[in-house]
Amino acid sequence: MRNTIVEMVEKKKEVSITCDECKTTYEDIIEMQEFLHISYTAGYGTVFEDMAHIEADICQHCIKAKFGDILRITPGFW
Repeated sequence: MRNTIVEMVEKKKEVSITCDECKTTYEDIIEMQEFLHISYTAGYGTVFEDMAHIEADICQHCIKAKFGDILRITPGFW
């Protein structure tokens, strides 16, 4: 016999993202899916500081404005 209980679980749900560059807050799921999320730990001798943790959330519009001329963009396959 399986004995069960009902358990309430709290869960964080992302409802919006604010771009660290332009400070615009997006709630639209399509815009949120197109964010570039950077999260890494720098190494030794870096310009940031040894072993510093680097994070940023950047919207697609700022990515295009800042890096559009250097990005290698390949057309989608669909």
